[in-house]
Amino acid sequence: MAGGLLTGFALALAGAIALHEYGHALAAQILGLRWHLYLRCRFPFSVGVAAEANRAVAAAGPFASVAGAWLAAGLGYKTFAGVSLMVGLLSLIPFPMQDGWRMIRG
Repeated sequence: MAGGLLTGFALALAGAIALHEYGHALAAQILGLRWHLYLRCRFPFSVGVAAEANRAVAAAGPFASVAGAWLAAGLGYKTFAGVSLMVGLLSLIPFPMQDGWRMIRG
């Protein structure tokens, strides 16, 4: 029983992180910025890009997470909704290399 709960949480976490990162990628593409997929490194578009564009791309991840949580809750996927909301809100904490930091610093 506990293994099933842990597996469900792990799948929800993987999906929530993927949704969050897709939000960043979609915003970068809409703004015409080059991007590529890699894990927890500096965004390739954060250097030499206007502060407004950098803030918009940084805000898109938490926005996607919260929107995904809202949609999942409405559809009855409570575990995914909670995990996605957690991912979105934690990324807003203004620590270096987090979205909240990039939104403040531009």
